[in-house]
Amino acid sequence: MSNCSDVFMFQLIFLCVQFDAEIMFWEGKAREQQRHMELINKEISRLEAVSAQHESQVLSLAHLEEENEFTQRESAVLKSEINCLRSELDKCDDEIEKCKQRIRYFVTLNCSIFSNSQFYY
Repeated sequence: MSNCSDVFMFQLIFLCVQFDAEIMFWEGKAREQQRHMELINKEISRLEAVSAQHESQVLSLAHLEEENEFTQRESAVLKSEINCLRSELDKCDDEIEKCKQRIRYFVTLNCSIFSNSQFYY
């Protein structure tokens, strides 16, 4: 009977060693998966930070785009106002030229009147 119990004990020890080896294998797999999950979580955190940065840049660009559109509208208004002012300036130049012509006319008229006059001082 000792032989039977020795075989039984041997089988029991063999099973325990086999179970211990399998437990160590699965614990190693679990640690490996845990490290893999940590790497994945770090990558997720990094990507979230990059995403937040990109979102901030998009908002900034949207603000710049709105500002650009406003500036373009203001530029168009200013160009229109400049054209109106140029037109008014041209009218003023024409009016000045007419005034100069009248002054020349009156100066020549006065000169001719004084040259024909017999006044002596």
